[in-house]
Amino acid sequence: KDGSIPSDNPFFNNPGPGVRKEIWCYGLRNPWRFCVQPGTNALFIADVGQNTWEEVNIGVPGANYGWPTAEGQSSNSNFTNPVFVYNHNGTGASITGGAFYTGTTFPTEYQNSYFYGDYVDNYIRRLTLSPTNEVLADEAWGTAADGPVNIEYFNNAIWWTSINSGQIRRITYAAGANRSPIAMASATPIAGLAPFNVTFSSAGSSDPDND
Repeated sequence: KDGSIPSDNPFFNNPGPGVRKEIWCYGLRNPWRFCVQPGTNALFIADVGQNTWEEVNIGVPGANYGWPTAEGQSSNSNFTNPVFVYNHNGTGASITGGAFYTGTTFPTEYQNSYFYGDYVDNYIRRLTLSPTNEVLADEAWGTAADGPVNIEYFNNAIWWTSINSGQIRRITYAAGANRSPIAMASATPIAGLAPFNVTFSSAGSSDPDND
C-alpha cells in the first residue's frame, strides 16, 4: 500500500540488465483486465493479441508468456502457454477479461464459470473449467454485447460496461422468476432559480412480466 516493491517478487533479489524488481511476470502484449479466481486465488489475465490470437493466461510469478516472440500457443519450453486462445480468423478481435460467477440464482452449471468478452466482436462468452483449470467448453452467452470493456460479477448478476453506448448493463437469470421492473425517471425543468417547481415523471417505466 505504501508503493514499495514486495520483497517476495520473483526478481527482487536478482535484478539484471533489462530486469526490474517491480516485475512479477512478463511477455504479455496488452493485458486488458484480470481477476482472481475464487477459492484458488489464481490470477486470470486476458491478453489482447496483435494479428492472430487472443489469450487467457494464468498469472505465475516470474513467468514469461512469450510476447513478442510468441502469440498464442508456443512450443518454446521457456514460455508459459495460455490456458485458452481463440483465433481472429481474418478479422479483428480484442479480448476483455473477465469475471467468475459464484452466485445462487443462475443454474448450477454456471458455478465457477469464467466470463470474458470481446470489444471488437461484441459478445460475452462463458468458459467451463475443470478443477485444474483446463478449459472444458467455450460457449456463446451474451450476444450483441456492444463493445464490452469491463465485466464484473456482483449480487448474483454479471455486469458489463459498453464503451460504444456509454452504458452499464446487467445480465441476470430470470427463467421462471419474477423479473425486475425497468424504472425510468425524468424531471422538468432540470434547472432554474428559486422558487423552483419541478414535475417528475415515471413515463417509459415497464415490467417485463407485465404484472
